[in-house]
Amino acid sequence: MTQQLQETLLAIDIGTSSIKVVATDQTGHVLASSLAPTSLVTPDDASELTREFLPDELWATILNLINQILHSVNITENSMAAIGITSQRQGVGFLDKDGRELYLAPNLDLRAVFEGAALDDDFPDIVYATTGHLPSFFFAPAKLRWFQANRPDVYDRIATVFTLADWVAYRLTGEIAAQETLVAEAGLLEIASGGWATSLLEQLGLRTDCFPPLTKPCTSIGSVTKSVAKATGVKQGTPIVVAGPDTQCGLLAMGVVQPGDVGVLAGWSVTAQAITAAPQPDAAKRTWVGRHVVPDRWIAEANAGDGGNAYRWLRDLVFGTADDAYQAMEGMANNVEPGSDGLLALLGPAPLDLSRPGLRSGGFIFPVPTTFSDYGQGHLARGAMENIAYAIRGACELLEEVTGVPASSISLGGGMTRTTLFNQILADVLGRQINVAATPHASAVGATLVAGASLTDADLATVANIDSKGLRTIDPQPGISGEYEEHYGRWLEAQERLKGLL
Repeated sequence: MTQQLQETLLAIDIGTSSIKVVATDQTGHVLASSLAPTSLVTPDDASELTREFLPDELWATILNLINQILHSVNITENSMAAIGITSQRQGVGFLDKDGRELYLAPNLDLRAVFEGAALDDDFPDIVYATTGHLPSFFFAPAKLRWFQANRPDVYDRIATVFTLADWVAYRLTGEIAAQETLVAEAGLLEIASGGWATSLLEQLGLRTDCFPPLTKPCTSIGSVTKSVAKATGVKQGTPIVVAGPDTQCGLLAMGVVQPGDVGVLAGWSVTAQAITAAPQPDAAKRTWVGRHVVPDRWIAEANAGDGGNAYRWLRDLVFGTADDAYQAMEGMANNVEPGSDGLLALLGPAPLDLSRPGLRSGGFIFPVPTTFSDYGQGHLARGAMENIAYAIRGACELLEEVTGVPASSISLGGGMTRTTLFNQILADVLGRQINVAATPHASAVGATLVAGASLTDADLATVANIDSKGLRTIDPQPGISGEYEEHYGRWLEAQERLKGLL
Protein backbone atom coordinates (compact mmCIF):
# COMPACT_ATOMS: atom_id res chain seq x y z
CA MET A 1 0.00 0.00 0.00
CA THR A 2 2.83 2.37 0.81
CA GLN A 3 4.35 1.83 -2.65
CA GLN A 4 1.01 2.62 -4.29
CA LEU A 5 0.46 5.82 -2.33
CA GLN A 6 3.94 7.07 -3.20
CA GLU A 7 2.81 7.07 -6.82
CA THR A 8 -0.49 8.86 -6.25
CA LEU A 9 -1.71 11.38 -8.79
CA LEU A 10 -4.60 13.77 -8.27
CA ALA A 11 -7.09 15.17 -10.79
CA ILE A 12 -9.31 18.21 -10.38
CA ASP A 13 -12.18 18.08 -12.88
CA ILE A 14 -14.47 21.11 -13.21
CA GLY A 15 -17.47 19.67 -15.06
CA THR A 16 -20.79 21.12 -16.13
CA SER A 17 -22.89 19.62 -13.35
CA SER A 18 -20.26 18.75 -10.74
CA ILE A 19 -16.72 19.27 -9.49
CA LYS A 20 -14.67 16.11 -8.99
CA VAL A 21 -11.40 15.35 -7.32
CA VAL A 22 -10.04 11.91 -8.13
CA ALA A 23 -6.93 10.11 -6.89
CA THR A 24 -5.29 7.44 -9.06
CA ASP A 25 -2.09 5.48 -9.20
CA GLN A 26 0.24 6.10 -12.15
CA THR A 27 -1.57 3.54 -14.31
CA GLY A 28 -4.86 5.40 -14.02
CA HIS A 29 -6.45 3.02 -11.47
CA VAL A 30 -8.91 5.03 -9.36
CA LEU A 31 -8.10 4.97 -5.63
CA ALA A 32 -10.73 7.41 -4.43
CA SER A 33 -13.08 10.08 -5.73
CA SER A 34 -15.18 12.85 -4.29
CA LEU A 35 -17.56 15.28 -5.94
CA ALA A 36 -19.83 18.21 -5.27
CA PRO A 37 -22.47 19.85 -7.47
CA THR A 38 -21.53 23.06 -9.19
CA SER A 39 -23.09 26.17 -7.74
CA LEU A 40 -24.01 28.93 -10.18
CA VAL A 41 -25.53 32.37 -9.72
CA THR A 42 -27.40 34.80 -11.93
CA PRO A 43 -26.55 38.41 -10.99
CA ASP A 44 -29.54 40.62 -10.22
CA ASP A 45 -28.74 42.98 -13.10
CA ALA A 46 -28.28 40.20 -15.68
CA SER A 47 -30.55 38.25 -18.00
CA GLU A 48 -31.96 34.82 -17.19
CA LEU A 49 -29.39 33.28 -19.55
CA THR A 50 -26.50 34.48 -17.39
CA ARG A 51 -24.63 32.00 -15.19
CA GLU A 52 -21.51 32.71 -13.14
CA PHE A 53 -19.38 31.05 -10.50
CA LEU A 54 -18.63 32.74 -7.24
CA PRO A 55 -14.83 32.35 -7.37
CA ASP A 56 -14.21 32.13 -3.63
CA GLU A 57 -17.06 29.65 -3.16
CA LEU A 58 -15.80 27.48 -6.03
CA TRP A 59 -12.28 27.59 -4.65
CA ALA A 60 -13.49 26.59 -1.17
CA THR A 61 -15.31 23.61 -2.69
CA ILE A 62 -12.16 22.49 -4.50
CA LEU A 63 -10.07 22.74 -1.32
CA ASN A 64 -12.68 20.78 0.62
CA LEU A 65 -12.77 18.00 -2.01
CA ILE A 66 -8.97 17.74 -1.99
CA ASN A 67 -9.05 17.37 1.78
CA GLN A 68 -11.69 14.66 1.54
CA ILE A 69 -9.62 12.66 -0.92
CA LEU A 70 -6.40 12.91 1.01
CA HIS A 71 -8.09 11.71 4.17
CA SER A 72 -10.06 8.92 2.43
CA VAL A 73 -6.94 7.06 1.25
CA ASN A 74 -4.54 8.35 3.90
CA ILE A 75 -2.29 10.19 1.46
CA THR A 76 0.61 11.87 3.20
CA GLU A 77 2.22 15.08 1.99
CA ASN A 78 4.99 13.03 0.39
CA SER A 79 2.60 10.69 -1.41
CA MET A 80 1.42 13.06 -4.14
CA ALA A 81 3.49 13.04 -7.31
CA ALA A 82 1.55 15.66 -9.32
CA ILE A 83 -1.88 17.20 -9.85
CA GLY A 84 -3.60 17.34 -13.25
CA ILE A 85 -6.44 19.73 -13.98
CA THR A 86 -9.19 19.37 -16.55
CA SER A 87 -12.35 21.37 -17.06
CA GLN A 88 -15.48 21.76 -19.09
CA ARG A 89 -15.02 23.46 -22.40
CA GLN A 90 -16.06 27.03 -23.23
CA GLY A 91 -15.82 28.10 -19.59
CA VAL A 92 -13.61 31.21 -19.21
CA GLY A 93 -12.40 33.70 -16.65
CA PHE A 94 -11.03 37.26 -16.59
CA LEU A 95 -8.53 38.72 -14.15
CA ASP A 96 -7.62 42.35 -13.56
CA LYS A 97 -4.01 43.59 -13.38
CA ASP A 98 -3.85 42.69 -9.68
CA GLY A 99 -4.94 39.11 -10.30
CA ARG A 100 -8.48 39.56 -8.99
CA GLU A 101 -11.38 37.81 -10.71
CA LEU A 102 -13.60 40.03 -12.81
CA TYR A 103 -15.57 37.15 -14.32
CA LEU A 104 -15.63 33.37 -13.96
CA ALA A 105 -18.32 31.41 -15.75
CA PRO A 106 -19.18 27.97 -17.10
CA ASN A 107 -20.17 26.92 -20.58
CA LEU A 108 -23.79 27.38 -19.45
CA ASP A 109 -23.36 31.17 -19.41
CA LEU A 110 -25.38 32.15 -22.48
CA ARG A 111 -25.40 35.93 -22.00
CA ALA A 112 -23.76 36.44 -25.40
CA VAL A 113 -26.54 34.89 -27.52
CA PHE A 114 -27.17 38.06 -29.50
CA GLU A 115 -23.51 39.00 -29.82
CA GLY A 116 -22.77 35.48 -31.04
CA ALA A 117 -25.60 35.57 -33.56
CA ALA A 118 -24.22 38.83 -34.93
CA LEU A 119 -20.76 37.28 -35.35
CA ASP A 120 -22.28 34.29 -37.15
CA ASP A 121 -24.19 36.60 -39.48
CA ASP A 122 -21.24 38.87 -40.24
CA PHE A 123 -18.14 36.65 -39.97
CA PRO A 124 -19.13 32.94 -40.21
CA ASP A 125 -16.47 31.89 -42.70
CA ILE A 126 -13.51 33.57 -41.02
CA VAL A 127 -14.59 32.48 -37.52
CA TYR A 128 -14.93 28.84 -38.55
CA ALA A 129 -11.82 28.82 -40.73
CA THR A 130 -9.73 30.32 -37.92
CA THR A 131 -11.08 28.54 -34.84
CA GLY A 132 -12.99 25.53 -36.20
CA HIS A 133 -15.96 26.45 -34.01
CA LEU A 134 -19.51 27.72 -34.45
CA PRO A 135 -21.98 28.95 -33.20
CA SER A 136 -20.20 31.88 -31.65
CA PHE A 137 -22.42 32.46 -28.61
CA PHE A 138 -20.77 29.46 -26.87
CA PHE A 139 -17.29 30.90 -27.16
CA ALA A 140 -15.10 33.56 -25.64
CA PRO A 141 -15.05 36.11 -28.54
CA ALA A 142 -18.82 36.60 -28.22
CA LYS A 143 -18.54 36.95 -24.44
CA LEU A 144 -15.79 39.54 -24.84
CA ARG A 145 -18.09 41.41 -27.22
CA TRP A 146 -20.86 41.26 -24.63
CA PHE A 147 -18.66 42.85 -21.98
CA GLN A 148 -17.40 45.40 -24.49
CA ALA A 149 -20.98 46.48 -25.22
CA ASN A 150 -22.66 46.00 -21.84
CA ARG A 151 -19.95 46.27 -19.18
CA PRO A 152 -17.21 48.49 -20.63
CA ASP A 153 -16.01 49.21 -17.08
CA VAL A 154 -15.15 45.50 -16.71
CA TYR A 155 -13.93 45.08 -20.30
CA ASP A 156 -11.38 47.88 -19.95
CA ARG A 157 -9.95 46.32 -16.77
CA ILE A 158 -9.34 42.85 -18.22
CA ALA A 159 -5.66 41.95 -17.93
CA THR A 160 -5.93 38.17 -18.44
CA VAL A 161 -8.30 35.91 -20.36
CA PHE A 162 -8.00 32.17 -19.72
CA THR A 163 -10.02 29.01 -19.14
CA LEU A 164 -11.48 27.44 -16.00
CA ALA A 165 -8.67 24.88 -15.66
CA ASP A 166 -6.11 27.66 -16.06
CA TRP A 167 -7.86 29.56 -13.26
CA VAL A 168 -7.63 26.55 -10.93
CA ALA A 169 -3.92 26.28 -11.74
CA TYR A 170 -3.53 30.00 -11.00
CA ARG A 171 -5.15 29.55 -7.60
CA LEU A 172 -2.89 26.57 -6.83
CA THR A 173 0.37 28.08 -8.03
CA GLY A 174 0.03 31.84 -8.43
CA GLU A 175 1.21 31.44 -12.04
CA ILE A 176 -0.76 32.71 -15.04
CA ALA A 177 -0.78 30.75 -18.30
CA ALA A 178 -3.27 29.23 -20.75
CA GLN A 179 -3.25 25.66 -22.03
CA GLU A 180 -3.53 25.50 -25.81
CA THR A 181 -6.13 22.72 -26.20
CA LEU A 182 -8.46 24.48 -23.76
CA VAL A 183 -7.88 27.79 -25.50
CA ALA A 184 -8.89 26.10 -28.76
CA GLU A 185 -12.14 24.92 -27.16
CA ALA A 186 -12.82 28.46 -25.99
CA GLY A 187 -12.69 29.65 -29.61
CA LEU A 188 -9.52 31.69 -29.09
CA LEU A 189 -6.89 29.59 -30.87
CA GLU A 190 -5.86 29.86 -34.49
CA ILE A 191 -5.88 26.16 -35.33
CA ALA A 192 -3.51 26.51 -38.29
CA SER A 193 -0.67 28.19 -36.40
CA GLY A 194 -1.42 27.01 -32.85
CA GLY A 195 -1.24 30.57 -31.51
CA TRP A 196 -3.78 33.01 -30.13
CA ALA A 197 -6.30 34.06 -32.79
CA THR A 198 -5.18 37.69 -32.60
CA SER A 199 -5.78 38.44 -36.28
CA LEU A 200 -9.40 37.29 -35.98
CA LEU A 201 -9.93 39.21 -32.75
CA GLU A 202 -8.62 42.37 -34.39
CA GLN A 203 -11.11 41.93 -37.23
CA LEU A 204 -13.86 41.54 -34.63
CA GLY A 205 -12.79 44.79 -32.96
CA LEU A 206 -11.63 43.08 -29.77
CA ARG A 207 -8.59 43.53 -27.59
CA THR A 208 -5.52 41.35 -28.11
CA ASP A 209 -3.42 42.54 -25.15
CA CYS A 210 -4.88 40.27 -22.45
CA PHE A 211 -3.72 36.80 -23.41
CA PRO A 212 -1.05 34.98 -21.35
CA PRO A 213 1.62 32.56 -22.61
CA LEU A 214 0.33 29.30 -24.08
CA THR A 215 1.35 25.95 -22.60
CA LYS A 216 1.15 22.39 -23.90
CA PRO A 217 -0.71 19.55 -22.15
CA CYS A 218 2.29 17.86 -20.48
CA THR A 219 3.84 21.08 -19.18
CA SER A 220 3.96 21.91 -15.48
CA ILE A 221 3.12 25.58 -15.10
CA GLY A 222 4.18 25.78 -11.48
CA SER A 223 3.79 24.10 -8.10
CA VAL A 224 1.57 24.15 -5.03
CA THR A 225 2.11 27.28 -2.95
CA LYS A 226 2.73 27.37 0.78
CA SER A 227 -0.77 28.67 1.51
CA VAL A 228 -2.44 25.96 -0.57
CA ALA A 229 -0.27 23.31 1.07
CA LYS A 230 -1.39 24.50 4.48
CA ALA A 231 -5.06 24.48 3.44
CA THR A 232 -5.04 21.03 1.82
CA GLY A 233 -2.22 18.90 3.16
CA VAL A 234 -0.71 18.60 -0.32
CA LYS A 235 3.04 19.09 -0.17
CA GLN A 236 4.33 22.52 -1.12
CA GLY A 237 6.11 22.26 -4.47
CA THR A 238 3.88 19.51 -5.91
CA PRO A 239 3.85 20.02 -9.72
CA ILE A 240 0.63 21.33 -11.30
CA VAL A 241 -0.27 20.38 -14.88
CA VAL A 242 -3.21 21.72 -16.86
CA ALA A 243 -4.09 18.55 -18.75
CA GLY A 244 -6.69 19.84 -21.20
CA PRO A 245 -10.44 19.77 -21.89
CA ASP A 246 -12.56 17.14 -20.15
CA THR A 247 -13.59 15.42 -23.39
CA GLN A 248 -10.04 15.13 -24.74
CA CYS A 249 -8.81 13.83 -21.39
CA GLY A 250 -11.63 11.27 -21.50
CA LEU A 251 -10.50 10.17 -24.95
CA LEU A 252 -6.97 9.70 -23.64
CA ALA A 253 -8.16 7.52 -20.75
CA MET A 254 -10.06 5.31 -23.22
CA GLY A 255 -7.10 4.95 -25.59
CA VAL A 256 -8.84 6.95 -28.32
CA VAL A 257 -5.69 8.40 -29.85
CA GLN A 258 -5.19 6.93 -33.34
CA PRO A 259 -6.70 8.34 -36.57
CA GLY A 260 -10.01 6.58 -37.19
CA ASP A 261 -10.75 5.99 -33.49
CA VAL A 262 -14.04 7.48 -32.26
CA GLY A 263 -14.78 8.34 -28.66
CA VAL A 264 -18.19 9.17 -27.21
CA LEU A 265 -18.45 11.01 -23.91
CA ALA A 266 -21.98 10.65 -22.59
CA GLY A 267 -22.28 12.92 -19.60
CA TRP A 268 -24.38 16.07 -19.12
CA SER A 269 -24.01 16.55 -22.86
CA VAL A 270 -23.01 13.95 -25.42
CA THR A 271 -20.11 14.40 -27.82
CA ALA A 272 -18.77 12.10 -30.50
CA GLN A 273 -15.18 12.77 -31.55
CA ALA A 274 -13.18 11.18 -34.36
CA ILE A 275 -9.39 11.32 -34.24
CA THR A 276 -7.74 12.68 -37.39
CA ALA A 277 -4.14 13.20 -38.46
CA ALA A 278 -4.87 16.74 -39.70
CA PRO A 279 -7.66 19.30 -39.24
CA GLN A 280 -10.86 18.12 -40.94
CA PRO A 281 -13.30 21.03 -41.22
CA ASP A 282 -16.78 20.51 -42.64
CA ALA A 283 -17.77 22.59 -45.66
CA ALA A 284 -21.25 22.97 -44.12
CA LYS A 285 -19.80 23.87 -40.69
CA ARG A 286 -21.81 21.13 -38.95
CA THR A 287 -18.87 19.80 -36.91
CA TRP A 288 -16.13 21.28 -34.76
CA VAL A 289 -12.38 21.05 -35.30
CA GLY A 290 -10.28 20.66 -32.17
CA ARG A 291 -6.86 19.63 -30.93
CA HIS A 292 -6.23 16.44 -28.99
CA VAL A 293 -4.03 16.52 -25.89
CA VAL A 294 -1.87 13.99 -27.78
CA PRO A 295 0.61 15.85 -30.04
CA ASP A 296 -0.08 15.83 -33.77
CA ARG A 297 -3.61 14.56 -33.31
CA TRP A 298 -6.74 16.43 -34.25
CA ILE A 299 -10.43 15.99 -33.51
CA ALA A 300 -13.54 16.21 -35.64
CA GLU A 301 -16.49 16.57 -33.30
CA ALA A 302 -20.22 16.04 -33.69
CA ASN A 303 -22.64 16.77 -30.88
CA ALA A 304 -25.64 14.71 -29.85
CA GLY A 305 -27.22 17.17 -27.42
CA ASP A 306 -27.79 17.15 -23.68
CA GLY A 307 -28.17 13.40 -23.14
CA GLY A 308 -27.33 12.95 -19.48
CA ASN A 309 -29.10 16.17 -18.58
CA ALA A 310 -32.29 15.03 -20.34
CA TYR A 311 -32.08 11.64 -18.62
CA ARG A 312 -31.66 13.32 -15.25
CA TRP A 313 -34.65 15.58 -15.97
CA LEU A 314 -36.79 12.51 -16.61
CA ARG A 315 -35.53 10.91 -13.40
CA ASP A 316 -36.34 13.97 -11.29
CA LEU A 317 -39.78 14.45 -12.87
CA VAL A 318 -41.03 10.86 -12.94
CA PHE A 319 -38.85 8.73 -10.67
CA GLY A 320 -37.76 11.14 -7.96
CA THR A 321 -34.32 12.01 -6.63
CA ALA A 322 -33.68 9.16 -4.20
CA ASP A 323 -30.25 7.55 -4.29
CA ASP A 324 -31.61 4.46 -6.03
CA ALA A 325 -33.76 6.30 -8.62
CA TYR A 326 -31.44 5.53 -11.53
CA GLN A 327 -31.35 1.87 -10.57
CA ALA A 328 -35.15 1.85 -10.46
CA MET A 329 -35.30 3.37 -13.96
CA GLU A 330 -32.96 0.73 -15.33
CA GLY A 331 -34.87 -2.09 -13.65
CA MET A 332 -38.17 -0.97 -15.15
CA ALA A 333 -36.62 -0.36 -18.58
CA ASN A 334 -35.20 -3.90 -18.58
CA ASN A 335 -38.77 -5.21 -18.65
CA VAL A 336 -39.59 -3.34 -21.87
CA GLU A 337 -38.89 -4.72 -25.34
CA PRO A 338 -36.39 -3.00 -27.68
CA GLY A 339 -38.13 -0.14 -29.46
CA SER A 340 -40.24 0.59 -26.35
CA ASP A 341 -43.39 -0.80 -28.00
CA GLY A 342 -43.33 1.99 -30.56
CA LEU A 343 -42.80 4.87 -28.12
CA LEU A 344 -40.33 7.49 -29.38
CA ALA A 345 -38.55 9.90 -27.07
CA LEU A 346 -37.43 13.24 -28.47
CA LEU A 347 -36.14 14.93 -25.35
CA GLY A 348 -33.27 16.99 -26.78
CA PRO A 349 -30.59 14.47 -27.72
CA ALA A 350 -30.29 14.57 -31.52
CA PRO A 351 -27.57 14.91 -34.16
CA LEU A 352 -26.89 18.65 -34.09
CA ASP A 353 -25.83 20.99 -36.86
CA LEU A 354 -23.32 22.88 -34.72
CA SER A 355 -23.40 25.88 -37.06
CA ARG A 356 -27.06 26.45 -36.17
CA PRO A 357 -28.10 24.21 -33.27
CA GLY A 358 -31.32 26.11 -32.56
CA LEU A 359 -33.87 25.10 -29.97
CA ARG A 360 -36.01 22.00 -30.31
CA SER A 361 -39.42 21.18 -28.96
CA GLY A 362 -39.87 17.55 -28.00
CA GLY A 363 -41.39 14.98 -25.74
CA PHE A 364 -42.73 11.45 -26.10
CA ILE A 365 -44.64 10.17 -29.12
CA PHE A 366 -47.01 7.26 -28.52
CA PRO A 367 -48.24 5.16 -31.46
CA VAL A 368 -51.64 4.59 -29.80
CA PRO A 369 -53.64 6.59 -27.25
CA THR A 370 -52.07 6.14 -23.85
CA THR A 371 -55.46 5.43 -22.29
CA PHE A 372 -55.71 2.26 -24.42
CA SER A 373 -52.23 0.96 -23.77
CA ASP A 374 -49.98 -0.47 -21.10
CA TYR A 375 -47.28 2.18 -21.34
CA GLY A 376 -45.62 2.81 -18.02
CA GLN A 377 -42.54 4.27 -16.40
CA GLY A 378 -40.31 1.60 -17.88
CA HIS A 379 -41.28 2.68 -21.41
CA LEU A 380 -40.31 6.27 -20.63
CA ALA A 381 -36.95 5.20 -19.19
CA ARG A 382 -36.07 2.86 -22.05
CA GLY A 383 -37.32 5.35 -24.64
CA ALA A 384 -35.03 8.02 -23.14
CA MET A 385 -32.02 5.69 -23.33
CA GLU A 386 -32.85 4.78 -26.92
CA ASN A 387 -33.20 8.49 -27.74
CA ILE A 388 -29.61 9.09 -26.58
CA ALA A 389 -28.34 6.03 -28.47
CA TYR A 390 -30.06 7.15 -31.70
CA ALA A 391 -28.54 10.61 -31.32
CA ILE A 392 -25.07 9.09 -30.85
CA ARG A 393 -25.50 6.96 -33.97
CA GLY A 394 -26.52 10.04 -35.95
CA ALA A 395 -23.48 11.93 -34.68
CA CYS A 396 -21.15 9.03 -35.58
CA GLU A 397 -22.64 8.83 -39.07
CA LEU A 398 -22.06 12.56 -39.52
CA LEU A 399 -18.40 12.16 -38.50
CA GLU A 400 -17.93 9.36 -41.03
CA GLU A 401 -19.45 11.61 -43.70
CA VAL A 402 -17.21 14.58 -42.83
CA THR A 403 -13.95 12.66 -42.41
CA GLY A 404 -14.63 10.12 -45.16
CA VAL A 405 -13.30 7.40 -42.86
CA PRO A 406 -15.39 4.66 -41.20
CA ALA A 407 -14.81 4.43 -37.46
CA SER A 408 -12.13 1.83 -36.68
CA SER A 409 -13.38 1.60 -33.09
CA ILE A 410 -16.00 3.30 -30.93
CA SER A 411 -15.38 3.83 -27.21
CA LEU A 412 -17.87 5.11 -24.64
CA GLY A 413 -17.17 7.04 -21.44
CA GLY A 414 -19.00 9.42 -19.11
CA GLY A 415 -21.67 9.10 -16.47
CA MET A 416 -24.15 7.22 -18.67
CA THR A 417 -21.79 4.21 -18.61
CA ARG A 418 -23.07 3.52 -15.08
CA THR A 419 -26.26 2.22 -16.70
CA THR A 420 -25.49 -1.27 -17.98
CA LEU A 421 -28.65 -1.42 -20.08
CA PHE A 422 -27.74 1.81 -21.87
CA ASN A 423 -24.34 0.40 -22.84
CA GLN A 424 -26.03 -2.62 -24.43
CA ILE A 425 -28.68 -0.49 -26.16
CA LEU A 426 -25.95 1.65 -27.72
CA ALA A 427 -24.10 -1.40 -29.07
CA ASP A 428 -27.40 -2.72 -30.48
CA VAL A 429 -28.35 0.61 -32.07
CA LEU A 430 -24.89 1.04 -33.61
CA GLY A 431 -24.85 -2.60 -34.72
CA ARG A 432 -21.22 -2.96 -33.76
CA GLN A 433 -18.92 -3.70 -30.84
CA ILE A 434 -18.21 -0.83 -28.46
CA ASN A 435 -15.55 -0.34 -25.81
CA VAL A 436 -16.77 0.96 -22.45
CA ALA A 437 -14.54 2.82 -19.99
CA ALA A 438 -13.80 0.97 -16.78
CA THR A 439 -14.72 4.05 -14.74
CA PRO A 440 -17.23 6.89 -15.18
CA HIS A 441 -14.36 9.24 -14.24
CA ALA A 442 -12.63 8.93 -17.61
CA SER A 443 -11.92 12.66 -17.89
CA ALA A 444 -10.28 12.80 -14.47
CA VAL A 445 -8.27 9.64 -15.18
CA GLY A 446 -7.04 11.21 -18.40
CA ALA A 447 -5.93 14.27 -16.45
CA THR A 448 -3.87 12.12 -14.06
CA LEU A 449 -2.30 10.28 -17.01
CA VAL A 450 -1.20 13.62 -18.47
CA ALA A 451 0.13 14.72 -15.08
CA GLY A 452 2.04 11.46 -14.72
CA ALA A 453 3.47 11.70 -18.23
CA SER A 454 4.76 15.20 -17.45
CA LEU A 455 7.02 13.71 -14.76
CA THR A 456 8.67 11.18 -17.08
CA ASP A 457 8.31 12.71 -20.56
CA ALA A 458 6.38 9.57 -21.51
CA ASP A 459 4.64 9.44 -24.89
CA LEU A 460 0.94 10.14 -24.28
CA ALA A 461 -0.28 7.89 -27.08
CA THR A 462 1.71 5.00 -25.61
CA VAL A 463 0.42 5.72 -22.12
CA ALA A 464 -3.15 5.78 -23.43
CA ASN A 465 -2.82 2.50 -25.27
CA ILE A 466 -1.53 0.79 -22.13
CA ASP A 467 -4.35 2.12 -19.98
CA SER A 468 -7.04 1.32 -22.52
CA LYS A 469 -6.56 -2.39 -21.84
CA GLY A 470 -9.03 -1.91 -18.97
CA LEU A 471 -11.89 -1.20 -21.38
CA ARG A 472 -14.86 -3.57 -21.44
CA THR A 473 -16.19 -4.70 -24.83
CA ILE A 474 -19.90 -5.07 -25.53
CA ASP A 475 -21.15 -6.83 -28.65
CA PRO A 476 -24.46 -6.11 -30.36
CA GLN A 477 -27.17 -8.74 -30.13
CA PRO A 478 -27.76 -9.77 -33.77
CA GLY A 479 -31.53 -10.09 -33.71
CA ILE A 480 -32.12 -7.03 -31.59
CA SER A 481 -29.63 -4.93 -33.55
CA GLY A 482 -31.58 -5.71 -36.72
CA GLU A 483 -34.81 -4.56 -35.05
CA TYR A 484 -33.21 -1.26 -34.17
CA GLU A 485 -32.62 -0.44 -37.83
CA GLU A 486 -36.35 0.11 -38.24
CA HIS A 487 -36.72 1.93 -34.92
CA TYR A 488 -33.81 4.26 -35.76
CA GLY A 489 -35.36 5.07 -39.14
CA ARG A 490 -38.65 6.02 -37.46
CA TRP A 491 -36.80 8.22 -34.98
CA LEU A 492 -34.91 10.02 -37.76
CA GLU A 493 -38.18 10.65 -39.59
CA ALA A 494 -39.73 12.07 -36.42
CA GLN A 495 -36.72 14.37 -35.94
CA GLU A 496 -37.09 15.72 -39.48
CA ARG A 497 -40.78 16.39 -38.97
CA LEU A 498 -40.05 18.09 -35.68
CA LYS A 499 -37.75 20.55 -37.45
CA GLY A 500 -40.67 21.65 -39.58
CA LEU A 501 -42.58 22.75 -36.48
CA LEU A 502 -40.02 25.40 -35.56
